[in-house]
Amino acid sequence: GVWAILWRGPWRFAAAAPMALAFGLWGLTTRPDLLISSDGSLAGLMTPAGRALSAPRGAGFAAESWLQDDGDFTTQPDAATRPGFDGPKTARSFQLGDWRGVVLAGKAAPQAATAACAAFDLVILPASLLPPEPAPQGCVLIDRALLAKTGALSAGVADSTLTLTPARWAQRIWMGPKPVLEVRRFAKP
Repeated sequence: GVWAILWRGPWRFAAAAPMALAFGLWGLTTRPDLLISSDGSLAGLMTPAGRALSAPRGAGFAAESWLQDDGDFTTQPDAATRPGFDGPKTARSFQLGDWRGVVLAGKAAPQAATAACAAFDLVILPASLLPPEPAPQGCVLIDRALLAKTGALSAGVADSTLTLTPARWAQRIWMGPKPVLEVRRFAKP
Protein backbone atom coordinates (compact mmCIF):
# COMPACT_ATOMS: atom_id res chain seq x y z
CA GLY A 1 0.00 0.00 0.00
CA VAL A 2 2.82 2.40 0.86
CA TRP A 3 4.52 1.54 -2.45
CA ALA A 4 1.36 2.45 -4.39
CA ILE A 5 1.03 5.76 -2.55
CA LEU A 6 4.64 6.92 -2.65
CA TRP A 7 5.99 5.59 -5.95
CA ARG A 8 5.46 7.54 -9.15
CA GLY A 9 5.01 6.27 -12.65
CA PRO A 10 3.90 2.89 -13.93
CA TRP A 11 5.80 0.99 -11.21
CA ARG A 12 3.24 2.06 -8.65
CA PHE A 13 0.79 -0.47 -10.09
CA ALA A 14 3.19 -3.27 -9.13
CA ALA A 15 1.85 -2.86 -5.59
CA ALA A 16 -1.58 -4.13 -6.68
CA ALA A 17 -0.56 -7.80 -6.78
CA PRO A 18 0.84 -7.99 -3.21
CA MET A 19 -2.14 -6.00 -1.93
CA ALA A 20 -4.59 -8.37 -3.63
CA LEU A 21 -2.70 -11.35 -2.20
CA ALA A 22 -2.81 -9.84 1.31
CA PHE A 23 -6.57 -9.23 1.11
CA GLY A 24 -7.09 -12.76 -0.22
CA LEU A 25 -5.10 -14.34 2.59
CA TRP A 26 -6.90 -12.20 5.18
CA GLY A 27 -10.25 -13.37 3.83
CA LEU A 28 -9.20 -17.04 4.01
CA THR A 29 -7.97 -16.85 7.61
CA THR A 30 -10.34 -18.48 10.07
CA ARG A 31 -11.13 -16.55 13.21
CA PRO A 32 -11.35 -18.26 16.61
CA ASP A 33 -14.73 -19.62 17.68
CA LEU A 34 -14.48 -18.10 21.16
CA LEU A 35 -12.34 -15.25 22.48
CA ILE A 36 -11.94 -14.50 26.20
CA SER A 37 -10.61 -11.13 27.40
CA SER A 38 -7.54 -11.01 29.61
CA ASP A 39 -9.62 -10.11 32.68
CA GLY A 40 -12.40 -12.66 32.04
CA SER A 41 -15.13 -10.02 31.93
CA LEU A 42 -15.93 -10.43 28.22
CA ALA A 43 -16.27 -13.33 25.82
CA GLY A 44 -16.90 -13.19 22.09
CA LEU A 45 -18.57 -16.10 20.28
CA MET A 46 -18.43 -16.39 16.49
CA THR A 47 -21.92 -16.92 15.06
CA PRO A 48 -23.37 -16.83 11.52
CA ALA A 49 -24.50 -13.24 12.26
CA GLY A 50 -20.97 -12.22 13.32
CA ARG A 51 -19.21 -12.20 16.68
CA ALA A 52 -21.68 -12.06 19.58
CA LEU A 53 -20.36 -10.48 22.78
CA SER A 54 -21.33 -11.51 26.30
CA ALA A 55 -21.68 -7.93 27.61
CA PRO A 56 -22.62 -4.56 26.11
CA ARG A 57 -19.99 -2.74 28.23
CA GLY A 58 -16.56 -3.47 29.68
CA ALA A 59 -13.29 -4.58 28.08
CA GLY A 60 -14.00 -2.09 25.30
CA PHE A 61 -10.54 -2.24 23.75
CA ALA A 62 -10.72 -6.03 23.43
CA ALA A 63 -14.25 -5.89 22.00
CA GLU A 64 -13.30 -3.25 19.44
CA SER A 65 -10.16 -5.16 18.43
CA TRP A 66 -12.02 -8.46 18.05
CA LEU A 67 -14.77 -6.93 15.94
CA GLN A 68 -12.32 -5.04 13.71
CA ASP A 69 -10.15 -8.14 13.25
CA ASP A 70 -13.30 -9.98 12.15
CA GLY A 71 -13.93 -7.24 9.58
CA ASP A 72 -17.07 -6.24 11.50
CA PHE A 73 -17.62 -2.52 12.09
CA THR A 74 -20.52 -2.78 14.51
CA THR A 75 -20.38 -1.43 18.06
CA GLN A 76 -20.02 -3.46 21.26
CA PRO A 77 -23.62 -2.83 22.41
CA ASP A 78 -24.94 -3.99 19.02
CA ALA A 79 -22.71 -7.08 19.02
CA ALA A 80 -24.00 -7.92 22.52
CA THR A 81 -27.56 -8.14 21.16
CA ARG A 82 -26.66 -10.79 18.58
CA PRO A 83 -27.85 -14.34 19.25
CA GLY A 84 -25.26 -16.59 20.91
CA PHE A 85 -25.45 -15.72 24.61
CA ASP A 86 -28.52 -16.31 26.78
CA GLY A 87 -29.46 -15.64 30.37
CA PRO A 88 -29.05 -12.79 32.83
CA LYS A 89 -26.00 -10.51 32.75
CA THR A 90 -24.53 -12.32 35.77
CA ALA A 91 -24.57 -15.74 34.01
CA ARG A 92 -24.44 -15.55 30.19
CA SER A 93 -24.62 -19.09 28.80
CA PHE A 94 -23.47 -20.19 25.33
CA GLN A 95 -22.87 -23.29 23.22
CA LEU A 96 -19.44 -23.99 21.68
CA GLY A 97 -19.68 -27.16 19.63
CA ASP A 98 -20.95 -29.77 22.06
CA TRP A 99 -19.57 -27.83 25.06
CA ARG A 100 -21.95 -25.79 27.19
CA GLY A 101 -20.35 -22.70 28.70
CA VAL A 102 -21.17 -19.75 30.91
CA VAL A 103 -19.59 -16.36 31.57
CA LEU A 104 -20.17 -15.34 35.19
CA ALA A 105 -20.15 -11.70 36.30
CA GLY A 106 -20.80 -9.64 39.38
CA LYS A 107 -19.71 -9.79 43.00
CA ALA A 108 -21.36 -13.16 43.58
CA ALA A 109 -19.54 -14.83 40.65
CA PRO A 110 -16.94 -16.70 42.78
CA GLN A 111 -19.69 -18.18 44.96
CA ALA A 112 -21.65 -19.23 41.85
CA ALA A 113 -18.67 -21.08 40.30
CA THR A 114 -19.35 -24.42 42.03
CA ALA A 115 -23.00 -24.48 40.95
CA ALA A 116 -22.03 -23.38 37.45
CA CYS A 117 -19.51 -26.23 37.17
CA ALA A 118 -22.30 -28.69 37.93
CA ALA A 119 -24.39 -27.36 35.05
CA PHE A 120 -21.77 -26.32 32.44
CA ASP A 121 -18.64 -27.78 30.84
CA LEU A 122 -16.76 -24.45 30.61
CA VAL A 123 -16.97 -21.69 33.23
CA ILE A 124 -15.40 -18.25 32.71
CA LEU A 125 -14.95 -16.28 35.91
CA PRO A 126 -13.68 -12.67 36.05
CA ALA A 127 -12.30 -13.20 39.57
CA SER A 128 -9.86 -15.59 41.21
CA LEU A 129 -11.07 -18.38 43.43
CA LEU A 130 -9.31 -17.83 46.71
CA PRO A 131 -7.70 -20.77 48.58
CA PRO A 132 -10.53 -21.27 51.10
CA GLU A 133 -12.79 -22.05 48.16
CA PRO A 134 -12.09 -25.52 46.75
CA ALA A 135 -11.64 -25.62 42.99
CA PRO A 136 -14.89 -26.87 41.44
CA GLN A 137 -14.78 -30.27 39.76
CA GLY A 138 -16.55 -31.40 36.61
CA CYS A 139 -15.75 -28.46 34.34
CA VAL A 140 -12.94 -26.45 32.82
CA LEU A 141 -12.64 -23.29 34.91
CA ILE A 142 -11.04 -20.16 33.48
CA ASP A 143 -10.56 -17.65 36.27
CA ARG A 144 -8.54 -14.47 36.77
CA ALA A 145 -5.58 -16.42 38.21
CA LEU A 146 -5.26 -18.47 35.00
CA LEU A 147 -5.79 -15.41 32.80
CA ALA A 148 -3.02 -13.57 34.68
CA LYS A 149 -0.63 -16.25 33.39
CA THR A 150 -2.03 -16.64 29.88
CA GLY A 151 -3.44 -13.26 28.92
CA ALA A 152 -6.45 -13.36 26.62
CA LEU A 153 -7.49 -16.78 25.34
CA SER A 154 -8.94 -18.10 22.13
CA ALA A 155 -10.88 -21.35 22.17
CA GLY A 156 -12.14 -23.84 19.66
CA VAL A 157 -13.73 -27.28 19.74
CA ALA A 158 -12.86 -30.16 17.42
CA ASP A 159 -13.97 -33.76 18.02
CA SER A 160 -15.29 -32.88 21.50
CA THR A 161 -11.85 -31.55 22.50
CA LEU A 162 -11.59 -27.97 23.72
CA THR A 163 -8.38 -26.21 22.69
CA LEU A 164 -7.32 -23.08 24.59
CA THR A 165 -4.65 -20.94 22.95
CA PRO A 166 -3.12 -18.23 25.16
CA ALA A 167 -2.18 -14.80 23.87
CA ARG A 168 1.15 -15.21 25.65
CA TRP A 169 2.27 -18.23 23.64
CA ALA A 170 5.81 -16.92 23.11
CA GLN A 171 8.35 -15.06 25.24
CA ARG A 172 8.74 -11.44 24.21
CA ILE A 173 11.55 -9.11 25.27
CA TRP A 174 9.17 -6.67 26.97
CA MET A 175 7.49 -9.36 29.11
CA GLY A 176 10.33 -10.04 31.52
CA PRO A 177 10.68 -13.49 33.08
CA LYS A 178 6.96 -14.37 33.02
CA PRO A 179 6.14 -18.01 32.32
CA VAL A 180 4.77 -18.83 28.91
CA LEU A 181 1.95 -21.35 28.85
CA GLU A 182 1.41 -23.60 25.88
CA VAL A 183 -1.79 -24.52 24.09
CA ARG A 184 -3.98 -26.67 26.34
CA ARG A 185 -6.44 -29.33 25.25
CA PHE A 186 -9.30 -30.67 27.38
CA ALA A 187 -11.60 -33.62 26.86
CA LYS A 188 -15.28 -32.92 27.51
CA PRO A 189 -16.03 -33.52 31.21
